[in-house]
Amino acid sequence: MPPPGGTAGCLIGKYRNRNLRQFTAPGKAGTGNDWVLVEDDASQAFTRLGIITYHKYD
Repeated sequence: MPPPGGTAGCLIGKYRNRNLRQFTAPGKAGTGNDWVLVEDDASQAFTRLGIITYHKYD
């Protein structure tokens, strides 16, 4: 899971428990390994996150 204010801060959605064994909640209580981010607003198109690279030449 990205740190607070990282990549997860720009996603629209909410976390849902996948009901797996060894449940740990997201945040300070655990690692959040059994939670997934799902889109909350179906009207917005889903875009895959990718690595944006660019080079600045002087």
